Amino acid sequence: MKRASLAAYIAFILLMLVTSLFYISLYRNQIEYSNKLLDRQVMIAGSDIDNTSMYIISDLTEIGFSDDITLFFADPGVNERVREKMKLYYSKYSDIIVGLMFYNTNGDVYTLFKDEERNSWLDGSYRAQTVPTMHTMDKLEPDRDRYKYYLPVLHEGEVLGNLVITIDFRRYFSGIFAKYNLEKYQWQWVISDSGTIIFDNGGDKRSYTNVDRITRALEQGNSGRLTHAMRTEGENGKREEILSSYYPVNILGLDFSLVFSAYMEFFQKYIVRNSVILGLLTMLTILFIILLFRRFSRKQSKALEMKTTSEAGLLSIIDRMPVGFIIHNKGMEILRANRQAAGLFAFEDETAITGKLMPDLSGNKYAMDIAGKLGEGKVIRLPSPGGEKIIFLNTVPVIYNGEECTLEALIDITSLELARRHEADANIAKSELLARMSFEIRTPLNGILGMTEMLNRSDLPEESKEVARLLRRSAELLLTIINDIFDVSKVETGKMILDEIPFRLRDEVAYCINMIRRRNPEIPVKIESEIEQAVPENIIGDPYRLRQVIINLMTNSVAGTQSGLIKLSCRVRKSEGNSFMLEFTLTDSGNTYTRAEIKRLFGDYITTISERSDWAEDLKLGPVLARQLTELMGGELTAESPAMKDASGQEKGLRVIFTIKVHLNEKISKNIDLGMYADVNDIRTLVITGQQGRDDDFLSIMHRVGLPVSVTSFQKHTASQIRSGLNSGTGRNILLVLFDEPENDGFEAAKVLMDEGLTSEHIVLMFTSRDPKGHWARCVDLGIDHLLVKPFAPEDLMNVLREHFPSLKKPVARLDSDKTDIPVVLVVDDNYLNRKVVGSLLRVLGVSAEFASGGAEAIDMAGVKSYDLILMDLIMPETDGFEATRIILSKNPSTQIIALSADNMPETRLNVEKSGMKELLAKPVTVEELRRVIDRYHKPS
Repeated sequence: MKRASLAAYIAFILLMLVTSLFYISLYRNQIEYSNKLLDRQVMIAGSDIDNTSMYIISDLTEIGFSDDITLFFADPGVNERVREKMKLYYSKYSDIIVGLMFYNTNGDVYTLFKDEERNSWLDGSYRAQTVPTMHTMDKLEPDRDRYKYYLPVLHEGEVLGNLVITIDFRRYFSGIFAKYNLEKYQWQWVISDSGTIIFDNGGDKRSYTNVDRITRALEQGNSGRLTHAMRTEGENGKREEILSSYYPVNILGLDFSLVFSAYMEFFQKYIVRNSVILGLLTMLTILFIILLFRRFSRKQSKALEMKTTSEAGLLSIIDRMPVGFIIHNKGMEILRANRQAAGLFAFEDETAITGKLMPDLSGNKYAMDIAGKLGEGKVIRLPSPGGEKIIFLNTVPVIYNGEECTLEALIDITSLELARRHEADANIAKSELLARMSFEIRTPLNGILGMTEMLNRSDLPEESKEVARLLRRSAELLLTIINDIFDVSKVETGKMILDEIPFRLRDEVAYCINMIRRRNPEIPVKIESEIEQAVPENIIGDPYRLRQVIINLMTNSVAGTQSGLIKLSCRVRKSEGNSFMLEFTLTDSGNTYTRAEIKRLFGDYITTISERSDWAEDLKLGPVLARQLTELMGGELTAESPAMKDASGQEKGLRVIFTIKVHLNEKISKNIDLGMYADVNDIRTLVITGQQGRDDDFLSIMHRVGLPVSVTSFQKHTASQIRSGLNSGTGRNILLVLFDEPENDGFEAAKVLMDEGLTSEHIVLMFTSRDPKGHWARCVDLGIDHLLVKPFAPEDLMNVLREHFPSLKKPVARLDSDKTDIPVVLVVDDNYLNRKVVGSLLRVLGVSAEFASGGAEAIDMAGVKSYDLILMDLIMPETDGFEATRIILSKNPSTQIIALSADNMPETRLNVEKSGMKELLAKPVTVEELRRVIDRYHKPS
């Protein structure tokens, strides 16, 4: 500490010495700079004076010779021209001349002056009583404190008059020096060749030493500088050192020396004042820094001591942690490790591993799908005498002992990985069990529902019909429970896939309420809904999952409400562009719940405002599934109980609030009259494909519908070509179809059409063979009117055309009772009961049905006879439905095959689509579903 203080004081003395030398050098440089500045200024002023002296006589002579000035007093024209020249000359040299006169031998005199205050000319002519003296040579003579210059005017060698200018040198020098004069620092004075000071703008009367040096330089025509003294006269007169620069000039034959002077004391005071101020500030600053340094040093000493203690404690903690730590340098040499790390690499202790090279672990990667959930790092395998260990490795750059090093943190997660494997195996087993259970239970349910449907359509006694209705209701309830179990399993395993399709919100809410009323026709509870006006009607989302959420929550409310009201309301919580967050509130006047009961009902993410309850409900799957589906749809679900007070003031009921994210589905307005298109042949269509090719299946469907189609690939000039065709009248394209395929992004073309304002001039459709997730929302944002996802039938396209062209002729329905072309359907199923049920439902529709008990028999029957539709079970012994479909389609590609199976897994639907089957009907199947597929795929001859 003492050495540091001594060093600080020595540095302070050295700094003051250096500062003094700096200011001495600064003073000298300032003097030199001032001398150069004075030299430059006096030269500039001298050059200005030399220019004036050079041209003032020549310009005056030009007046005498530019016109016949001898006619000045006789010829008005000459008089006018010469007077204008004289005024111009006077104005040009107004800083040196104060009067101009012209007279001739006849005694005629003309004088010209200027009133500076009024900025006006004073001139006039008169005849003198006595003829003025006529000078035959140019001459300069003094006139009190001014000079007069006479210039003879000659005509044919004879002097006929004189031009006379009056010169005021003091005024001239005052104007020249005005821009250089700084009263407190710099002034100017002029000395004649006789040593007389004829001008001085310094203020007080003053005298100068060494004037003889200036006059000698003037005689020789030299300029220069000197340092001399100046004394002011008067009672307060004093002697001061000054700097002067001088420059010789000649004006009208008179020699003068211009002198620019500045006080030396000014620089001395400036330097001394700044030196003292800055010196004091520097000294105070350094002293302050020294004090701060000493205080900081004391704190640093204490901090270093604490840091040393903390570091020792931290290293002790690290050594005892169940996590391995290794620090190694860039050469991979281990500088420090703890006991846990040594054990992982089979060393006895940390001293045994220190100094060794860090093993290369880059090739020990271990595939683990939860590695990212553990944080930044990677999972590796590490061989061990006791068996392979699974290690989570995280690498962090650190500075250790002043060296750039790397810290490797190793966490043994072997037990965690074993638990994860067991959990994954259990989930797989659970999913397989649930899938198998669903398949096995759906098969007899298909028979039960089918037979009860037939019983309800039969002419039975009323008591028997009531039994049949109760039986069907129980079967439907059982199917609902199975679906809920299956959906919960899909959510937990991440296999739940949400749809994003257009739907009408109010229709879905009305459907849910009607469904609850049909299921509970005798319940004495009023069920109503209220949807705010601001809630959009046409939206994009998953209507089936929304329907599932509402029905499950309402079913729970119905179960706990014996009387009163169940009300569903909806409002917009927030919106951003076309994205909306909708808030639904379901309130009932039924049972109250405690916090624990609500957790059991919905899960652990629900809050409640009350702990009071006088009723408890066993756990149900419906509310839990509703919460899970709500979260999948980008929202949240909360519940509170009680929700209201009845007429007696008793608190009761449950309020459930859930939100979902949806996208607005509002079409842009069109600038075209769509009512004029009554026939498909009138709808001229332009198909825009990618540059890689086109989908012939899409084009085939359009030709089968009857659209007049032209095809082009999307280029930079495509938009301009479409715009140029707008003026073609009825011959213009009215329908634009964009192909969206894996190798061609149809939305790129859609964005160009939107930016060019062409979407409002056409109906725009998009055909896609890609995953449609997110496509509907993008279509709305880019002005696309409809999206068709492959595979689709010509009837789907016709329905879209009728939606946008209201005047199109409607075809006759295919399954009308008076239709003679009855379709023949082949039912393929290894279960006799399933064949019996489906056949009975088909007979209700008036459809002829034939049956095959396996895939091989179906192949033989399809080879002999062409069926309008084949309903194919998937899981059958020997030849399954997929193999049978492949063989049948290889022989007759036009065969329409519909999968009919109790296996409703997402991967099964994907395999159905890949096999060539049109779609999958999940068992148990209903009459309405059979009617829909037959109407869609049956093609009359």
